[in-house]
Amino acid sequence: MLKKISHKLMATILGVTLIAAAAIYASGYFAVRSGLGGITEQLHRRHLDSFAGRVGSLYEIHRGWDALLADDRWLRSLFPGQPREAYRFAAPPDRRRGRRPPPFPNIRLLDADERVLNPGGPFPPELQFPMVPVRAHGEVVGYLGFPAGRELRRTVEAGFTGAALWTMVAGALVASLLALAAALLLARRLLKPVHHLSEKVHSLASGDFSQRAGIYGEDEIAVLAEDVNFLANALQQNQQARQRWISDIAHELRTPLTVLSAEVESAQYGIQGSSDDMLESMGEEIHQLNTLINDLRTLTQSDLGGLSFQRERIPARRFFDDYAHKATSQLEPHGLSLEPDIELDEKLSLFADKSRLKQLLDNLLQNSRRYTDAGGKVQLSLYQDERELVLCWQDSAPGVPAESLPKLFERLYRVESSRNRATGGSGLGLSICKSIVEAQNGVIEAGHSELGGLAITCRLPLMT
Repeated sequence: MLKKISHKLMATILGVTLIAAAAIYASGYFAVRSGLGGITEQLHRRHLDSFAGRVGSLYEIHRGWDALLADDRWLRSLFPGQPREAYRFAAPPDRRRGRRPPPFPNIRLLDADERVLNPGGPFPPELQFPMVPVRAHGEVVGYLGFPAGRELRRTVEAGFTGAALWTMVAGALVASLLALAAALLLARRLLKPVHHLSEKVHSLASGDFSQRAGIYGEDEIAVLAEDVNFLANALQQNQQARQRWISDIAHELRTPLTVLSAEVESAQYGIQGSSDDMLESMGEEIHQLNTLINDLRTLTQSDLGGLSFQRERIPARRFFDDYAHKATSQLEPHGLSLEPDIELDEKLSLFADKSRLKQLLDNLLQNSRRYTDAGGKVQLSLYQDERELVLCWQDSAPGVPAESLPKLFERLYRVESSRNRATGGSGLGLSICKSIVEAQNGVIEAGHSELGGLAITCRLPLMT
């Protein structure tokens, strides 16, 4: 029913205000009711004082209580408009029993010595109510008292409760209107950045990754706007990377296919006859295509988390000694020499996938073979650092510019001029190395080599 946040916010604030107003009204009502007793007593005492003053005047006129007790006609003059039964000193004679009822049945009257002048009245001695002194000629000649009448209590209650009720109802109504207005203004103010943020998110969802949300203040919405901008940056970079990736893949596939197509056409049209050189060239292009497709397949499996690892215990020293011997024989035809520096304990064993480990080393070896100048050196260093195996592969010149080092593990990235495609690489070898190392919870870094070329350092956790 309430679909918008603004409506929910206003309904919540209004509801809380009404509940608070009801609570204030209830507490105020009971507070007024509890205070009515004191107000009624004060009014009643004031009424008694006035009545005692008039009785004192009559006492002076009749010169004592005897004349007043013998005749109550004067009492009615004190309460004009009231029925005789309301305030009477003497009840009608009890003719059946022939006795005169006690005087002042509804009033307690005492003399100056606090002796009761109207014994047998309707009020038991334990009933407490205010007693005021009756003065004549400046002296206390007696005491007068009677309970407050129901009419007085009803009048007081009706006056106070009615006024309090309407005051509180009016206050609650004004508070509700103010709360509604405040909720409306607050909702507009709070939801303005939300609407702005919502528009930006809709734009991002429609594919416009150039949109950025404005950041106002330091509240939760500002933090959310920063997160949205961070997400927009990531989406934009991913979009650009995907576009660059597709363009690079298309370029990598088109080049060998163009060469193959040209050589096949030249053979078909008799421009160039089939020869061993042409077949060798076509074989190299097909090998390049196969290498690129296999590398792409490996990276795709890595992205999908599908790189499989068949781990087993491998004697580390023997494995790397054997690989160094093999790498030496592969590098020598290219005028490169390998300097192994393996500082591993003979008893150290690795719990790793031998084929993936070999794939990692092969990619590093191919990278050095392709991009290191003839006559250069390659160094393979291995040592144990607490619970990690540190593998450092270094080669000699040419080196890599510092600004290119962080990009070496990007797919299809090549350093211009010195390490270009003419050397035969697909630009995916180091990306595959990074995938293999990170899949084993390791870390791979690129840096400058002490030999003048590139240094790749891999830190692999030693599993037990």
